[in-house]
Amino acid sequence: MEGEPDSLINLLVTNDDRQMEAIEQAGLIQELHHRFNYSFSEIARRLGKDKGWVKRRLDLVESLPEKVMGAVMKGSVSSWAASRVLVPLSRANEQDCLDLTRKIVADPLSTRELVCLYDHYRKSVRTVRDRIIAEPRLFIRTVKEQEHQKQGKQLNDGPEGKWFKDIRIVCHILKRLQTGSDIMLDSQCRRRCRIWLNSAEKAIIELKEQAKNHDNPGIPADHS
Repeated sequence: MEGEPDSLINLLVTNDDRQMEAIEQAGLIQELHHRFNYSFSEIARRLGKDKGWVKRRLDLVESLPEKVMGAVMKGSVSSWAASRVLVPLSRANEQDCLDLTRKIVADPLSTRELVCLYDHYRKSVRTVRDRIIAEPRLFIRTVKEQEHQKQGKQLNDGPEGKWFKDIRIVCHILKRLQTGSDIMLDSQCRRRCRIWLNSAEKAIIELKEQAKNHDNPGIPADHS
């Protein structure tokens, strides 16, 4: 006779009548993990999934505030967005998670927009985070406008604008490397440095030769 854990596994594996919702899957996984002491590895193996998938499902019922979980169950927030954005946000700041959920239920954002929002949230100071959570739609609109302006500038500057931007970055990096020259005190590091410096020098020489050839079209470069 089939045991209860096996029955739960079968429910998770087979979807004869309908596709099981993520929250429903999470509830069954919670039973297997806590009641029957199945490890994430064992659950993943039995379901043909990876451990990350199992953990993300379990997070939906164990790491989200009740109101947020309710929004996921109603379909107001996707399980993907909940797992990838709202779960880590809840761990960092539960109130921000609740406030953001309330905002996106009233004025939904796409998955891409939510990921963009959370990425900026993670990198921002508290005052900026407050503005992001208070007006997520306005924040996304501002980000898009800035991106459009950046793309417009790149288009206006053309390939030569990108080239000069890249060469400025290279020069800044080289200056920064000069301040880290203490690593050359070690003989092994000096050998590695010489290899990379020779490679960098070769690339710069080739670049200068290209510029010289363009200054003097039709005149071959002197490689003697």
